[in-house]
Amino acid sequence: MNKVSAGDKDPLLQLRHRFASLGEAQRAADSALERGKRASGKITIQLAGFNGALLAEGFVELQGIHPGLTGKWLVSQVTHRLGDTLVTSFDGERDNKRKG
Repeated sequence: MNKVSAGDKDPLLQLRHRFASLGEAQRAADSALERGKRASGKITIQLAGFNGALLAEGFVELQGIHPGLTGKWLVSQVTHRLGDTLVTSFDGERDNKRKG
């Protein structure tokens, strides 16, 4: 089995398809890396309950949601809302111009 890679940093995404050639595999890896870079800039996450540990300008480490979202995010805004239930939501950002 041959392996190709694109980028040199986390997060790691393993493509599940088999490719006919190394060139085709490399193009798929490069494409997946570019998609990840474009999608990595901003997120909004909503959590059930109150999470007082989230602070604007602090950092959160996301894991287990989606490989493209794994990693360190800067919290840009936190909102706590009380309706029928208590909900905490936050906006996060990371530099999508990072190398790799």
